[in-house]
Amino acid sequence: MLAVLDSGRTRSDLEDVRQVVAGGLDAMRDGLADVRAEMRTGFTEVRGRLDSVTAVVERSIELVNMAASGRADTEDRG
Repeated sequence: MLAVLDSGRTRSDLEDVRQVVAGGLDAMRDGLADVRAEMRTGFTEVRGRLDSVTAVVERSIELVNMAASGRADTEDRG
């Protein structure tokens, strides 16, 4: 025999499922937003460190070039 469906109960059950799924999706979205923010912060920190290293390397190259040309003694002390 076919069971008689209670449309009010079925709608209620479907609404419960919809709310659970929506809540899960919202939590995943929030989690992804947190990961994105952490990545931006990390990339910003790495970029700052790389910029600092680049400045040190550029200055080192300048000093090597000055030493190679014989100007290191006169220009770097001034």
